[in-house]
Amino acid sequence: MNEKLIFIYTTWPDQSTAKLAAKKLIQSQLVACANLIPGMQSIYMWDSQLQETSETVMILKTKEGLFSKVEETLLAQHPYECPAIVAIPFLGGHGPYLQWLESTLKG
Repeated sequence: MNEKLIFIYTTWPDQSTAKLAAKKLIQSQLVACANLIPGMQSIYMWDSQLQETSETVMILKTKEGLFSKVEETLLAQHPYECPAIVAIPFLGGHGPYLQWLESTLKG
């Protein structure tokens, strides 16, 4: 592996908007894979009020060097004012799987 691999964790208001963003990222080779997990319940404070919403979690797999392009793409498509977009480094993994991830990404 030449470059560190990362997960990007983000949440979306529904599965259809998350799916559109995921497909764009995969087709542009900015991410190797996107996992969509619908039905997550989020409870948080926003504008000094307690909020409860159902969201779709998106977990993306990419290289650290592509993070800024992925973030830019997500922000351009995201309907939230302040979306969660967080990078998490891989600490290890199954070698052949990690090689496959790298082989599907730009650069």
